[in-house]
Amino acid sequence: MLNHQHNDNHHTAMPALPAKQRGGKRAGQRRYYWGVLLPAIAAQARLGGRAYAAEAWHELFKRRFLGWASHGVEVAGSPRRKTIRQVRSTTELGVRQMAHYLFQVQNCAAQELGVAVPVGEVTVS
Repeated sequence: MLNHQHNDNHHTAMPALPAKQRGGKRAGQRRYYWGVLLPAIAAQARLGGRAYAAEAWHELFKRRFLGWASHGVEVAGSPRRKTIRQVRSTTELGVRQMAHYLFQVQNCAAQELGVAVPVGEVTVS
């Protein structure tokens, strides 16, 4: 069964790669994630007997494997900066980080959700 525990310190962010290193390999990883892996999970996996769309699985996996980021923002009329928390985004990941994320999602899908995971582009050459 899927573990729903939340831990803000669960994940330490890996530094992002420079944009020039995020070329076609990362695009291929995103195509695999959105075009193959998430649709397979959405088609096969159930939580509490309920099916979920690919977008809902994406939100779950981001929270579980990427965690949260906190940062300060200025709010008009407020004397102090306010701290907000946001779920980290896969768009911030470089090639290696995305490969690691895909590996985590594949393992969760196969081991915890019983999904027959399609093989795809997750490695970095």
